[in-house]
Amino acid sequence: ILIDSGSVGTFISEQLAGQLQVDAVECAPTQFMAADGGPMVCTHKVIDLPWSAQGYSFTSTAGILPLRCFDMILG
Repeated sequence: ILIDSGSVGTFISEQLAGQLQVDAVECAPTQFMAADGGPMVCTHKVIDLPWSAQGYSFTSTAGILPLRCFDMILG
């Protein structure tokens, strides 16, 4: 998980979404720019995604992006 206070939202990778077999819903296509300047488009999101870190549990809405280096970006 990358914690990014400059991120406009919370996102999970397409790979992790597939592994978790989460229920994704369509959303308005939104383009984001990766740190390397490459474009990424979010067309689906997961509502109420449960996740945990260091013994604490959370629930977040997360967009699905083709992330390469992280499973999740927490914005």
